[in-house]
Amino acid sequence: MAGPEGLPNKAPLIVRQAGRFSLVGALGFVIDAGLLGIFTQILELDPYFWRLVSFLAAASTTWILHRKYTFRAGGPWTSQWARFVLFNGLGALLNFGVYAALLLYAPAPASHPLAAVTISSALAWGFNFAVCKWVVFGGRG
Repeated sequence: MAGPEGLPNKAPLIVRQAGRFSLVGALGFVIDAGLLGIFTQILELDPYFWRLVSFLAAASTTWILHRKYTFRAGGPWTSQWARFVLFNGLGALLNFGVYAALLLYAPAPASHPLAAVTISSALAWGFNFAVCKWVVFGGRG
């Protein structure tokens, strides 16, 4: 059935997945930052070790939601979870590496910290979405 001006009512699968991926990622950020805040600000625990714990909790939550909701994937969960954590760690390294490179080498305005974090985050989002869709969850959806 066509919508306004003959356009289909349903967005393409990849667009729906990208939207769900973004929502799940936002929830992951809230979990990561919230737990880190509890660990470091309320309980006054080590910010380095407990950052790893908060990241793993957020990554595990987002993996479950991506598996069930974003990509609707099945298969062996242990290797899939390991791939998810590995590739999201690589995405974080990409994010930081591009950010640092822009600060050091790019002309203004790309060398401004807020511009650099915006650019690097967008690139890392694209990388993470692509590897989740086609490597971690095998293109399912």
